[in-house]
Amino acid sequence: MEYIIYKDNPKPDIWILLILNIPPVALVVLAVSLLAANLSEALTVLVFAFLLGLLNVFILPVAYCVYDDKIKIMFRVPVSFNIPFDHIDKITTSKGPSLGISLPTNLIQENVVEILRKKRMPVIITPADRDAFLDNFDKAFKNWRDQGRTIL
Repeated sequence: MEYIIYKDNPKPDIWILLILNIPPVALVVLAVSLLAANLSEALTVLVFAFLLGLLNVFILPVAYCVYDDKIKIMFRVPVSFNIPFDHIDKITTSKGPSLGISLPTNLIQENVVEILRKKRMPVIITPADRDAFLDNFDKAFKNWRDQGRTIL
């Protein structure tokens, strides 16, 4: 039975929101300018703007959860990304750019947490309260390890 230990709701900063929303807004402006010339092209561009905006809504994580045996990254759609404790090597605060699966919600380096996985790419997340996330992970991981779970 899995129990949730800690849940953090990330808050996107203005820079991530700008980066993600400039292309759909530019497409809407293009569609409005095309409206007088060609209605079908304008509608096609509007559909692309809507799909791109919808994609932006779904790719941002809405919660980072620490369970008693895994970390779960939840999205708006009924999809989540699980990282079992037996796949985690360690969790650190990132000191700079890194290659891996990046799920940031803000560009502030102080919030970045890097989950280093065994024989897999690292996962980069940005919980709103990094210290509380790390403390609760450490407690859950220690408890999981003390219960005699095998570490690969």
